[in-house]
Amino acid sequence: MKKKYSKILQIVVIASLVLLNGCPALERLKNMKPGGSTPTEATETLESTAGLTQITLHESADFYPVLSPDGERLLFVSQKHGNNDIFLADIFAKNPRQVTTSVSTDSHPIWTPDGKAILFDSDRLGYTAIFKIDPAHTNIVRQIIARGASDSAPDISPNGQSIAFGSGGTALLWLADADGTDLVQIGEGGFPKWSPDGKTILFTSSKSGNADIWSIKPDGSEITQLTVDVADDVEPCWSSDGKKIVFSSNRTGNFDMFVLDLEANKLNQLTSHPADDGGPEWSPDGKYIYFHSTRSGNSDIWRLTPSEE
Repeated sequence: MKKKYSKILQIVVIASLVLLNGCPALERLKNMKPGGSTPTEATETLESTAGLTQITLHESADFYPVLSPDGERLLFVSQKHGNNDIFLADIFAKNPRQVTTSVSTDSHPIWTPDGKAILFDSDRLGYTAIFKIDPAHTNIVRQIIARGASDSAPDISPNGQSIAFGSGGTALLWLADADGTDLVQIGEGGFPKWSPDGKTILFTSSKSGNADIWSIKPDGSEITQLTVDVADDVEPCWSSDGKKIVFSSNRTGNFDMFVLDLEANKLNQLTSHPADDGGPEWSPDGKYIYFHSTRSGNSDIWRLTPSEE
């Protein structure tokens, strides 16, 4: 059973790259060799982490963890019942409760800033769209973005007024009001993340030839490339103070996590393990990074304390 799911993170990342850049990205991932200016040997002993804790230990695959704004509840995606559903639990994944029960694929959950609702993407209509659900009333699911297109990986602004998301095989970056109206395309990419002050959006784009991390203002201005590497850098997330970003990259030959200090312009490798690590999310208090990893032989949720170095 574990062997069946040992490749789940690779599958998730491949799907992400195909969304961003089509089939060429898939071929690049299949043929990827260690890259970057100073490749690091992928061994567990090189990890500059503390307090590494395994949060879930299931036969099913678990991925994409995200904490609630108050830091007391954990959302994650699980294949416990055969397909991707969203579950809600405490921060150690105890007492999990199933939030979505569709036979479709539900993924990329995020909280609204008030912690009262959850946005996620789902293919329950035959195409991927953005939905909203109140975890207290899971029988009510409402489609937010109704474009009939492949819309995915939403994120909502800190003031709760705007939703950013990626769309389509060409991976276009869009904004919409919180009710799904007033849609506007602002760039090329996907997997957006709003900065804590709401002034900047991180996203992943393959416009430079491979997947890199970029930033953009909500009005579409000041597009800036933050990472430059022959490998693929994906799934960026801000630290709670907005001074650093964490992302997943296969520049070591497999997917490890890296932290970019934006003020010092310094890049540190956070994990060095022969397994794949991805989907990093900083806790609201900035103390931990939650992520999914295949280091246990199966995709599970883990938590670590990032090094101060």
